[in-house]
Amino acid sequence: MTLFSPSKPRDRSHYETFSSYHQSLYRYVEPTSITPWAKPARDRALHAALITLVRLTDHLRANDMAGAFDKGNPEFQSLLASFKGRVREAASDRDQDEIDDVINHIDRLVLDWHKQAKDGMVNRYESYKSGSQFKPLMKPYGSSKKDNAWPTLNSMRNVDTETTVWVKGEDQ
Repeated sequence: MTLFSPSKPRDRSHYETFSSYHQSLYRYVEPTSITPWAKPARDRALHAALITLVRLTDHLRANDMAGAFDKGNPEFQSLLASFKGRVREAASDRDQDEIDDVINHIDRLVLDWHKQAKDGMVNRYESYKSGSQFKPLMKPYGSSKKDNAWPTLNSMRNVDTETTVWVKGEDQ
């Protein structure tokens, strides 16, 4: 918060030209081209929100507890109901079909995680080590590793992926 002094002409001009001052600030803010409800954004981040919810509420906090996931656990069911409730609140101005798509996406993630844990395909959230004994639930987004791990961004700051474009006639 900035408090300008009304006795200084330069500070007072911020109040006098408030609208135009703020309009000029927005010129330098890059508009976002995605919405959190878009399928590509959900594919890149919704699972991370689910995992974060589980880990930060102390349900299965440790990195090596991803394999102990059970969708029927009453504690998890309470967390899941809360998560879905937050989705509905945040999306209250959205079309019901969009809300249903997000809720169904969450349900698919829960089923996939449960199946991977039950089948022994996952034993930790992430792994920075290599070896067949490490079966992570998440892998870095863009990783070429062929497994069932969910590709996960390290930051929501850069949600775009890089694309190589070849110009016709250019040496490749």
